[in-house]
Order: sequence, then C-alpha cells, then structure tokens
Amino acid sequence: MLGSGVYPFLSITQPVASNILVIEGWIPERAYAQVAEICRNTEPSRVLIVVPVYDGDRLYDEPGLFYDDYIRSVAVSFGVPADRATVILALATRRDRTYHAARVSRRWLAEAGFDASSFNLATMGPHARRSRLLYQRAFGSQVHVGVFALAEQTYDPDHWWRYSSGIRDIISESLGYLYARLLFRPRHEPGDDIPYLIPEKSTMPD
Repeated sequence: MLGSGVYPFLSITQPVASNILVIEGWIPERAYAQVAEICRNTEPSRVLIVVPVYDGDRLYDEPGLFYDDYIRSVAVSFGVPADRATVILALATRRDRTYHAARVSRRWLAEAGFDASSFNLATMGPHARRSRLLYQRAFGSQVHVGVFALAEQTYDPDHWWRYSSGIRDIISESLGYLYARLLFRPRHEPGDDIPYLIPEKSTMPD
C-alpha cells in the first residue's frame, strides 16, 4: 500500500559520526526520553536545543523560571546530560521557521567554537526529512547532517491513516517537504548573521 510507505520516507533516521546533537526544541516534553536514549547511545559532547519563540512572548513564568532554564530542566529530568545541554531561543519568523532556526544554530555553534563539520539533528517523526534538508541548506553542502526521527506517540505510525492526527501530520509534512525540495529559495545566503535570544536574567521579577 502506497500510504504505508509515506511515513517511513518522511521519518528518516540516518545519523552521521559526530559529537554534536541539535534538537528542534518544539518537540513535546515526553520526546526528551528518546533524546536521552540517543545521548546514551552516541555520547555527544554538546546537545544544542533550539527553541522557537515569538516576539512578545514572556520568557519567564510567574515564579521567575526563565524559559530556557525550564526547557533545559525538562531535558535533564529525562536523562539528557546536564553538563552537555545548551538551550538557545530562536526568534521565530512567519515563514521558513525551520530554516531560520538552522541558521541560528549555525551561528551559535560557530561563536561557541564548536567544529560543526558534522552534526546530528533530532526532530519528530515525519518532520525529519524536511528538517534535514533545510538544515543542510542552511549549513551548506560541505557539512554532513545526520538525522534522528523521534517516534510519534499520538498515533500508530504503521496505520497513520486511521487517525485524524496522523492524516493531518502526513499531509502537512508531505506538502512541506515538496515545498522545501521544489519551491523553497533562501532569502539570504547561508551565513552567521541571524540573531538568537538569551533571556536577560537580570530582569527576573522579584
């Protein structure tokens, strides 16, 4: 059946040899258990979690816990090594958000002094093939980009067409991949000029 082959095509897992793991930080919290398992198996020296935020978002909760601290604490609670985890906040754009986040990742890795000649990317299931393609375009053809597709838990991937969430997911990601492959044109050349956000800890409310 044609439909049964769509999910495996989109949900590609094809890692490369690297000591850097980049996480698309919009993944659900429960998915960090899978990220922790990847860390145990591959032992990366740096786990970079790239979280999209929107202009006007409040970056702390009422007790004063900043958003990047919270995401990091979630990752660590599931087993991601605390001494290797870094969270950066990428200001989300109205379009091409994945590509924009990839450029933010590129800039941070360069400024932090990491050798990003290769890295692995982790994201949710059918988003994997599109994410890898857009990260590859952001980093350039000389960089080896691997990918881990985290297992979907809200529907059965082998029978995704039996679930409304599966149908929405596969249709959306199929169209997104076709757009990225055939129509997407970067508005900027790959570079390191994209800003990222670090919450100002000094503005923590009393």
